[in-house]
Amino acid sequence: MNSTAGKLAKKFGIKGFSSSHSSGGIDGLQAILYGMTSILDGKQSTVLVGAGDERSGLSDEIDRAMNLQNSSYEIGEGSTFLLLADTKVAEEKGLDPIATIEGFGQAFSGQNDMDQTIKHAVEQCLQNANLSEDEIDFIFYHNNNVTDIDAFLQLKERLGHIPVYTLNHLCGYMESNGSLFHAQVALELLALPKEEQQSMIHAFGWPKNDLRTGLIITTSINGNSMAMAIRK
Repeated sequence: MNSTAGKLAKKFGIKGFSSSHSSGGIDGLQAILYGMTSILDGKQSTVLVGAGDERSGLSDEIDRAMNLQNSSYEIGEGSTFLLLADTKVAEEKGLDPIATIEGFGQAFSGQNDMDQTIKHAVEQCLQNANLSEDEIDFIFYHNNNVTDIDAFLQLKERLGHIPVYTLNHLCGYMESNGSLFHAQVALELLALPKEEQQSMIHAFGWPKNDLRTGLIITTSINGNSMAMAIRK
């Protein structure tokens, strides 16, 4: 697993630094944060970030050891990749950015319950992005539904004025890829033409007429949480 980034770099001739992350559920957003930090520090101009999960006998054993068989979601597999780029580099290369990353927040459970951990991550993210709750049009929430069952319900109650939606009941729970997959769907939702976007909004039953800013929240089986804000 930890050699995947290097093998992909060799196969596709990708130059530069490569690294792998394994953090029990927040891997995808961690990869985005790590890649974005590398760009902001001037170490890279473009970064390919990705995540993946496969079903196998070994993965099933690990899932059982982590109690994931008790989740109401089926265990899924899949992979997602996103290209991150500095704004100026994107313009120079003629790229058409889907959205911008506005901010991040992350919190660790310690002695707090998961609801408080999620709350701290969201508050930090909004502060980092200089956004208010009222500016968030929708939330995509990647959860395992084992260690954070009550937290999901409390999140929806606390942020009841914002649509909170998880895709895990549709595609299954993917420990590494799940948060990145939720981020990809959020990006595609923001990129839809107005008429198609409004059709999706109507299908979801959301109160908004226009989606410009989304929040992705993810939890881990280790008790950690991350939040990322993106804007069209």
